[in-house]
Amino acid sequence: MIREIVSTTGAKVDVNDEGVIKVSASDGAKIKAAIDWIKSLTSEPEIGAIYDGKVVKVVDFGAFVNSSAQGRPRPRQPNQQGAVASRPTSCRRARS
Repeated sequence: MIREIVSTTGAKVDVNDEGVIKVSASDGAKIKAAIDWIKSLTSEPEIGAIYDGKVVKVVDFGAFVNSSAQGRPRPRQPNQQGAVASRPTSCRRARS
């Protein structure tokens, strides 16, 4: 993944043995692009956030989605019996 970030953004990315990541480039935009990409891979999913991803499996309790924040997104609010009125068919993450 680091090679893809480097080749796509043009920034240099180094990770030391302690897990510290250093990003450098001659252009600030390249640094920002690499940092944003790294953050999207390492950040924890947030409640209420919107994520881009491909729904790979839909089950009674939600959906499994492949995205930078892999896992099962929370479905729509359950009704009083605990059932979800409709299953999510797609998810999107708004990028800033």
